[in-house]
Amino acid sequence: MIEEYIYDFKPRCAIVMAPWELERFIYMVDKSEAALKAGHGRMKIGIKRADKYIEARILDGICRGYFVRIDPGVFDKTEIDWEKMYVVSDEGVSTVEIRSEKYYKLLPTVPTSYPSLEISGIHMHRIWNSDPRQDTIQKIRAARIRRGDIVLDTCMGLGYTAIWSAKRGALRVYTVEIDPNVIDIAEQNPWSWELDRDSITTIKGDVTRIIRGFPDNFFDKIIHDPPRISTETGDLYGSKFYRELYRVLKPGGVLFHYTGNPGKKRKGNFPGRVASRLKSVGFSKVLNRVEEVLGVVAFKE
Repeated sequence: MIEEYIYDFKPRCAIVMAPWELERFIYMVDKSEAALKAGHGRMKIGIKRADKYIEARILDGICRGYFVRIDPGVFDKTEIDWEKMYVVSDEGVSTVEIRSEKYYKLLPTVPTSYPSLEISGIHMHRIWNSDPRQDTIQKIRAARIRRGDIVLDTCMGLGYTAIWSAKRGALRVYTVEIDPNVIDIAEQNPWSWELDRDSITTIKGDVTRIIRGFPDNFFDKIIHDPPRISTETGDLYGSKFYRELYRVLKPGGVLFHYTGNPGKKRKGNFPGRVASRLKSVGFSKVLNRVEEVLGVVAFKE
């Protein structure tokens, strides 16, 4: 039953800033009253001095009206790391990161884009010759997402492809994430907060098992954007899982499978091997090199 795996995604309202925004914020707290546009149109932050405190209030965005009271003295000891995202709260300034068996952090990219997720030094988004926002839009186009589609997003991450599928008019998007720490980071990341849209269903668990709960010919489009292949993620690249992707996809449906380009320096052809495996489980037409998105597009007749 899919229902038992559904996760209630809850945006964790907070004032989250890139390092350059935090630098500007610290400068502006010395003024009696000001406003800071943070998050590239995502929110406006009003700043006002009240006695010895600074009041900062989100004026726009999902968490409209959220505000904190900060002692400006906390900024005296703040050293900005330009490879981290920051949360400003009543307690002061902290970074968006989780240290467990792996190290997770929200990574700033460029001012016109979204932050990326980094896990133990490995980027979960393309940040060279692209950026997370541009990369997401290209993947949505490659998957041919249209109004009224029912979409499966196999590996949620920060949820950007699920959100953009919904923005494109998808009737329903099912997005699956196995790692609770990734979900935690997404709930802290304002660019992920639209995962609470009514048209998006977040599922917590292993997609290679959860997919068995969907009926045949259920999805119009599938976006399969797995982490790079390893001993932990190998099942996401296996024929058994590909057969399930084929089974749940409607006739006439489209699968976009991100592959990256591992082995390129050794003249390997990993995307070609993925394409061959997809053909072997039934996909009739496979475009095995979509250069701008480093992936494979497959069709079911």
